[in-house]
Amino acid sequence: MFRGLLFSSLFLLLTFSSVGAQKAPYVEENVDGHRCLVVEPAELPAQAPLIIVIHGLGGNATDLVRFFQDLHLPPCRAVFPDGLFHAPGSTAKDKAYAWYFPLFEKNRKGIEASRDHLFKLIEHYSRDPQGKPTRPVILMGFSQGGVMSLEVGLNCNHPILGIVDMSGYMPDPSKTMERVKAPKTTPILIVHGTQDPIISIQLAQQVQGVLTKAGYHPELKQFNMGHQMSLESMATVHDFLISILEKKTP
Repeated sequence: MFRGLLFSSLFLLLTFSSVGAQKAPYVEENVDGHRCLVVEPAELPAQAPLIIVIHGLGGNATDLVRFFQDLHLPPCRAVFPDGLFHAPGSTAKDKAYAWYFPLFEKNRKGIEASRDHLFKLIEHYSRDPQGKPTRPVILMGFSQGGVMSLEVGLNCNHPILGIVDMSGYMPDPSKTMERVKAPKTTPILIVHGTQDPIISIQLAQQVQGVLTKAGYHPELKQFNMGHQMSLESMATVHDFLISILEKKTP
C-alpha cells in the first residue's frame, strides 16, 4: 500500500513543479544515524524560520524537496528528514521509510520515538552559529508527515509559527492533546481530499473538531481529490505559509 501512496503524491509533485526552473542544491547531513536534507540560501538571515518538511509512509527525505522549492517562499532553512523506520515490506535498499506503523492503530511507541527525533532536529537546526536557538519553526507534512506535524508542532517547547497537515489525521487525540504546549493562537492549516480512499475526509474533520474544542482555530480546506496534493491545494498551502512568514511573530 505504501508504494501507492508514494507514487500518487509524487505524480502530483511533478505536475506542480515548473519545468526547467533553477533549484537550490541541498546538503545531506546525518543526525543520530538518520539522513536529513537541508535547503537554504547562501546568506540566511539570523532569524529566518526553520521549516521541517515531513514525508509520508513509504517515502524519504527527497520526496518533498522539489515541491517545497516550487513554493518560492521567503528566505528560510528547510530540513527534510528520513523517517526512523523502514516502511513495512521494504528493505534498507528501498529507502522507503515510516514514522510509525501500523497505520491506523494507537501506536504511541513509534509516534513518540519519531516525535522525540523531530524535537532533536528542531533543537539542532534552529540554532545560530553561536549555538543560540533563534529560529521560529514551521512543521508541515503529507499523510504520516501530517500526523507528525500535528504531534510535534502542538507539543514542542520551541516557538512554532505554524503547522500544515496535508492528508493526515490524529491517531490518538487524547494523547496528542494531553499536554499541548503550542499557544492557542498558533496558525494551523488542514488540507485534505474529499475523495481520499486512504485517510477519509471524516478523519480530517475529526482533527478540526478536536483542535477547535481545545481552543485552537484550525482552517480545514477540502479539495476534490484523493490521497495526494494538487495545484489548487498547494496554492492554498503557499498562501497560508506566506501569510504567517510575513508576520513572523515567534
